[in-house]
Formats: sequence, C-alpha cells, structure tokens
Amino acid sequence: MAGDMNQKDPPFEKLTWREQEVLILLAERRTNREIAAELHLAESTVKDYVGNILSKLYVKNRRQAVVRAEELGLLGSPREEAREPAGSLPSEPTPFVGRSAELAAIQQILGDTRLLTLTGPGGIGKSRLALKAAQFQAERAGRPSYFVSLAPIHNPDDIVQVTAEALNFPVATAEEPLLQLQRYLKSRDLLLVMDNFEHLLEGAHIISAIVNNCPGVRVLATSRERLNLQGETVFPVAGLKGPAEVDSENPAAFEAVEMFLSAAHRIQPAYTLADGDVETISQICRLVEGMPLAIELAAGWLHVLSLQEILAELDQNPDLLYTDMRDVPHRHRSIRTVFEHTWSLLNPAEQHTFMQLAVFRGGFTREAAQAVTGASIQSLASLVDKSVVRYRTQRRRFEIHELLRQYAQEQLENSPGESQAVQQRHAAFFADFSNERWDDLRGRRQRQGLNQIEADIENIRSAWRYYLQYGHAEQLGRFLHPLWIVYWIKGWNRAAVELFRSAVAALDIPGPTRAQEIVSATSRANLAFFMSWLGMADEALPVARESAAQLEELRDFYGLLSAYNGLSLAAYYLGDLKTEKEATDRLLELARSVGDPWALTYALSLSATSSLFPGEYAEAKELAEAGIKQSAEVGEYFSSLISILTLGQVAQVDKDYPAAREHYERALGASRQLGFFWGIENATKYLGQIAYLEGNYAEAETRFIDSLKIAYDFGLNRDIANHLYEFARLRAFQGNQEEAVALLALLLRLPASRQTRLGEGSIRASARSLLEGLEPKLPPEQFSSAVQRGAEMDFDETLRALIDLPASAA
Repeated sequence: MAGDMNQKDPPFEKLTWREQEVLILLAERRTNREIAAELHLAESTVKDYVGNILSKLYVKNRRQAVVRAEELGLLGSPREEAREPAGSLPSEPTPFVGRSAELAAIQQILGDTRLLTLTGPGGIGKSRLALKAAQFQAERAGRPSYFVSLAPIHNPDDIVQVTAEALNFPVATAEEPLLQLQRYLKSRDLLLVMDNFEHLLEGAHIISAIVNNCPGVRVLATSRERLNLQGETVFPVAGLKGPAEVDSENPAAFEAVEMFLSAAHRIQPAYTLADGDVETISQICRLVEGMPLAIELAAGWLHVLSLQEILAELDQNPDLLYTDMRDVPHRHRSIRTVFEHTWSLLNPAEQHTFMQLAVFRGGFTREAAQAVTGASIQSLASLVDKSVVRYRTQRRRFEIHELLRQYAQEQLENSPGESQAVQQRHAAFFADFSNERWDDLRGRRQRQGLNQIEADIENIRSAWRYYLQYGHAEQLGRFLHPLWIVYWIKGWNRAAVELFRSAVAALDIPGPTRAQEIVSATSRANLAFFMSWLGMADEALPVARESAAQLEELRDFYGLLSAYNGLSLAAYYLGDLKTEKEATDRLLELARSVGDPWALTYALSLSATSSLFPGEYAEAKELAEAGIKQSAEVGEYFSSLISILTLGQVAQVDKDYPAAREHYERALGASRQLGFFWGIENATKYLGQIAYLEGNYAEAETRFIDSLKIAYDFGLNRDIANHLYEFARLRAFQGNQEEAVALLALLLRLPASRQTRLGEGSIRASARSLLEGLEPKLPPEQFSSAVQRGAEMDFDETLRALIDLPASAA
C-alpha cells in the first residue's frame, strides 16, 4: 500500500514544528493522552494535530502516517530539532558544586507547578542553583530557558522591558507592554528565571499575569522573600552540606568543603592540603553555615592569610554569628558580616577603588573602571583575587555580585562629596562612550558599536538619568543619536518614546539656552519617529513639524536629520505623500550640503523609498543604487537596507523576480546580522510575495507565516493588517476565493488598514480593490456568505490559525 501511496498521492504539505513533534510521538506508539502529557497540550488539541498530519500526508490512520513519514524521511531527525530554540542562559563562571538533592527536588516541583520561588538570604547560592536548574530544564526536559537579571533595575515598571530584552523580543507598540509580552509568551513552552526579585516585589503582579495567561510558561524566581502569589511554591535554599563535627568521617566529601577547595585552587592553583587543613576548612564552613558566597570570600583571603588566620579572624568578629532568632544556636552566620569583614581585609586603596566601582550597573570594562575610578589593572586583579570582583574572560568584562555592590554603594554614600564626584565621572564617561559609538554606528564598526552599547546599556541609561536630573543638555545631546539607532534596530519602540519624552520634559524650562533648545527639539523629533512606529502617526506628525521648524531656525544638522526622519515616517504612515516627499527632499539637500557620507547614505535611502509612491521607479532605482554605493564606501549595513529593499520593489514591479529575490535575500541576511527585526520581517514578507508571483505557493505560505509571526509577537498592527492582505491575495492565487474574501472582510474592520502599503497607497484601498476583483468570481450567495463570515471572525483566533499556533494558546 505504501508504494501505491507514493505513486498516487501528491507531494505532502509541509508539517509545522509542533506537528513534527506529534508525528515522532505517533511513531513511538504513544496515545493522544500520553502525547498531551509529553507536550503539555490539551488532549483535544493533540487530536486536531493528528487530524492535520493525516490530511497533509494523505493517509487514513496513524499507522499509515508513520509508514508515509518513514518513506519521506520525516522521522530521521531527533525530536529536539523540532523544538523551538533552547533559550538563552549565561555561562557559569565557576564550577557548580553539590546541590544534587536540591536540583532533583526542583525538577520534580517544576513538573507540577508553574511558579517556583527559591528563597534564602543573600549569598546563599539561589542564583547559581536556579541557573543550573534551568540548564537541566533546557537539556533534559527540552524546555527553552531564559535568564532575566533584575539586579540592575530599580523600578518594577522596568520588569517587562528587561524580560523582553532577555527574550530578544522588542516591546515595539503603544499597547500596554505587559499585554505585548503576554501575547509573545502565550503560545510558548519555556522557563523564565527571574533572578533577584526581592527589591521589586511591587511588580509581582507581572509574574502573576504571565503565569495566569501563558499556559506553557514556567517561572523560577529567586528572592530573599516569597512573592506572595497564588499558586506559588516556595523552596527555601539552605547552605551547602558540611561536616557536623571536626572529627566527622571524610569531611572533604561534603559539598561545603568541596566548594572551599574549588575556590582555593582558583586563587592558588598549586594549593595543596597540609595536615589538619581539612578540619580547619570544615570549621570555617560551619561558621558560615555553608553559605556559598561566604565560602568563596573566605577562600579568597588565602593569598594574604593562612587557613588558621582566616578562622581566627572570623572567630574574633563579635557580629559574625549574630541572629535575631531566639531558638537558633548562637554560632550562626550573617552575610552582611562577611561583607564587613571582607571590607576590613581590603587595604585603604582597595576599599576606595571597590566602593567607587559600585557606581557601575551590569558590569564594566577595564577602560571604564580606569576612567571612572582610576583603577589600575593591578588593583582590579587584586579585587578579583579577593573574590569581590569577577572577571568574565569571554566578554572581557568585570562584574560585582549585586549584594556586594550594594554594600560598596553604602560605603560610597557615606562620603556624599565623593559619591557625587564618581557619579559625575561615570556619567561623563558614558556620555563620551555613547558619542564615540555614534561614529562606529555610522561606519565599518557598526555591528561592534551596536554590541558595545547593548553590553553597557544599563550604564548608559544610568548616565542618561543622571544628566536628566540636572537638565544638562550638552551631555544629554551626546546620547540622542546613537540611542535612536540602537532602539530602532532592537525594536524598543515604547522604551524609546519614554526615553525621549523624559528629555523633553526635563528641558521644558523658561528661557532655555541654545543647547537646551537643540536637545529638546531633537528629542521631540525622535519622539515623533517612535510614536509613528507605535501607531500614533497622527499625533506624531505635528510634533515632527514643530521640531523641524525649530531646528531649521537653530541650524542644527543632526537635529534636522532626526526631525525630517520623523516627519517622513509619520507622513508615510498617514499616506501624506506630499509631506513625505518634501521631508526626504529637504533631508537629501541638507546631507549633500553638509557632506556627511553616512547622512547622505541614509537620506538617499529615504528619498528612494518616497519615490516609489508616485511610481517614479527609475528615480527610486537611481537613488537606491546611489545609496548602496555610498553605504559601501562608508562601510555600514543599516542605511543600505532600506535602499536594498527599494531595489527589490523596483525589480518586482519590472517583473524581474530573480533580481527582486536576490535583493530581498541580501536585505534579510544583513538584517539578521544586525538583529534588525523590522528588516527581517519585511525582507521575509517580500520574499513571500516573490514566491507566490512565481507560483511557489508553499514557499510563499512559509515566508508569510514567518513574517506574520514576528509582527504578531510584537503587536505591530499595521504590519499585521498588511499580512492579512498578503494572505488574502495568496488564497486568491491558490483558487480559494471564499477564504480570500473572508480575510479581506476581516481586514477592512481593522483601524490599522487605513495606513499605507509600500508604494501602493492605503492597505484598505488595496483590500477593497482585491475584494471588488473577487466578487465576480463567486456566486452572489457565496460571496455574501464569505463577507459575513469575515465580518464575524475573531481577530486573534484567525491570526493564530494562520501562523499555526496551538489551539491551547487561546
């Protein structure tokens, strides 16, 4: 029978990654109930997937599906290849010691609960334990795991943004950020590690919303306090196991002693145990109750103290074992005392350097430390030796444990004058740093500049807030342009609106200086740009006009670049072709007069795009080619992407589909290298257009699904509307006129359909034109029925069906 199927059946339709998972489990003779349990789906959803598989493989039952799949080679890849990416977890800086019992318990708990909080005092090892548990989830349970560091942030409102950044998901629209994040997570099966939650407990409702509305997401939090949420399981983390008495049999086999020895060998690789050393180490471990950070710090003193001296120092401190618990033995441990004792063992120069380093957020480079604190490489190495600073070799960055950083900051704040001075130096360094990256972002070091800004984004934001506090316009101006590029590439549209709006508010003062006027007007220009991306083009247009008029009077070129950039985008979305063309023409005129090679590249790309609307394709091609040539001379990717897409559009109009495909593939590759979500989405969509114009409907469908998935995840309503039109047109090409009509009827209900399609006027106008063309192809009753069905279709359900998300995601 299998041979007959091969001869008679048409080529099978491509299976989704979830259908591939179900198919592999069918081959293992699993029941629907077993598959549902394995994949965390509803049993009815599994039944739907099985039905889809049978239909796509043209078979009648599960046994035939397996035979057919074997013939087609669909069962040759391991199941893990059908899963989504494994997530993103930081590497472990030191070997992980012990905790096998805790890890086993956590894995079991995560099988039964979706919110687990590891609690315990600072330094007890919650973060390392959570990271190791997440690695187990990713490697053994196949669940993608993502690590969200909350230590650098101070406002619960920022939890969504840093979570989105950890997921590489830009909060890109005007919609409430939490709703955007929930939409992104709703259909995903993954683990979020929310690390260091204790100072953000007011934001616990965010975790509750994720757990309640995203059925495939599990949250593993670390906190000194429980989150106090329904459904939360609390797992207290204690110290590492150590010998109870000095004469315990084989004390070196205990976790706490093992960790001390591991840390000791990092400090002194040639370190060897002498008689009695294990017993002394055991006493130290008991004094600190097996607290990992305390053990690391204690071992870090080996380069200046012997084991006996370390024990004696700890024993002499009257606060070392202090506790408020009446029923706890008196010889217990306080992590703060470890910090105080560690501080006392630093020499005055080391103390001075260490407390100044507390000004950094999210780590720092050697160059930054030297500029801000005057720290030499020798002093940094000394602090690394004493385990108060960590060095990440691969990233070439130094880090401080957040609890230690907070302690050092307290010491710094005891000297208000010095605290102010080091903050000022920190802010000045990152103002210069950002301004220098502006040069990198416009040239051959564009990707390096982008990566460097991302690595220090928390330091840059901290410096930005410092200058906002004092209304320092000249320094704020050094951040404006690099942050505009970085926030656009990363898709941080909403965060950008808040960033630039804060500058406008801070500089809204009577009698501003020229510098304050320039920065305020440029901030409004960037604000208008990102408001347009959020679907607020009607509000953005007057803001952009005002900033352009003011900056023309001030004669500030880069401010004008921002102003006309924002004005052209707002006008484009509103279909105001005259304003868009005037804005891009003025921008090109300014770029040519100033002679800035990068600005000319960017202006040429925008001018090329604006020429598509009136159908001036020859001019668009000429401008785009000039822009690409200019970009090659400058040596950057970003500006040329728009020109490359424009060349693809021109080739597509000329029906030179191979050339169009080449341009779009080139744009897609460059966008992926930069991590430019908008470029990835659009290049993928245009490749879908070329595929269906060439009659390759299977590829077109795949491309549109991939592109729509990005737009849906990010809540880009204008792009979603555009994709609905593309799907309707594809269905019409495929001969499914009723489905096309229904999608168009749904599309016409959407406010976002009033916005424009590149070179084709409004999305709504295109949809109406296609609908009119389809009406004669269907009997009146069928056409009316399809229109009525589209008018009643649920928007989210339709999108999930198009991108083939599981029904359980609803």
